[in-house]
Amino acid sequence: MNKPQSISFYKDDNGWLTEVPRRMKIVRNKYLFKEINERSYDNSKELLTVSQFTGISKRADTINKETDLLTNAESLDGYKIVKKGDLVINIMLAWNGSLGVSPFDGIVSPAYCVYRLKENMNPFYFHYLYRTDLFKSYFQVHSSGIVDSRLRLYTDDFFSLKSIVPKRSEQDAIVDYLDHKLIEIDEYIYAKKKLLNLLEEQNLTIISKIVTTGMGTGHFVATGLTWFKKMPVNWQVVPAKFLCKTIVDCKNRTPVHFENGEYVVVRTSNVKKRRLVLQDLMKTDESNFIEWTKRGGTS
Repeated sequence: MNKPQSISFYKDDNGWLTEVPRRMKIVRNKYLFKEINERSYDNSKELLTVSQFTGISKRADTINKETDLLTNAESLDGYKIVKKGDLVINIMLAWNGSLGVSPFDGIVSPAYCVYRLKENMNPFYFHYLYRTDLFKSYFQVHSSGIVDSRLRLYTDDFFSLKSIVPKRSEQDAIVDYLDHKLIEIDEYIYAKKKLLNLLEEQNLTIISKIVTTGMGTGHFVATGLTWFKKMPVNWQVVPAKFLCKTIVDCKNRTPVHFENGEYVVVRTSNVKKRRLVLQDLMKTDESNFIEWTKRGGTS
């Protein structure tokens, strides 16, 4: 069977790319980009960060303003200047997509590489292109190093690689389409999360109602308790010690944990604001329970 005429074939020395649309070019990166090494020395510019998930973001928007520091660096002197549209690559993590085109002016760590297109192209096309699994694998293969944690995509490595380059009009169309689709996806995710939260609230409400009022006729009697005032007439209040074997853990006397142990270990971390939190309870077996009580544990 003949191959479609819209497809031309290209193969580099490592067999990375086998086919691309005929209308697109394959161009070595050194002809597309130039490295930018401008430095800032006035600490007035916006500090940017690079993420495999979000690309380039303002550092101030990604931190907890009450607990996190903007940066651990004593000074931002010498940080690299980034202009809107510049490509920023974390050379140590290019293989996992820690790169992107900046939508902001600002500065980044001197450990990152900053590149700027030489010609009139849409930089955000390359933002999407380089964050695909195809190009992340391409960067990984051509990075210097032996193991992932030691890989580096230096400028010479990046410039030696090749990119798929459509015409400017198609670059713009691709970026517009992907921007629109990502907004749709984000809105869909937000709506789904909101629905899941509502369902979780409904689930907890139903559980709370059933386990505290039962499924009977609705006749209630007083419990004599301050925190749980009424219960179904056919229920009774029973101390927990008659329902299960429980250990109250003392400091530095935690028994050995057994996933299927019959004795429950209540630690101080399970008591918060005078309330018992039943999540992450430990368990132990009978032999460890006996040994624990000999060491002064309280049951």
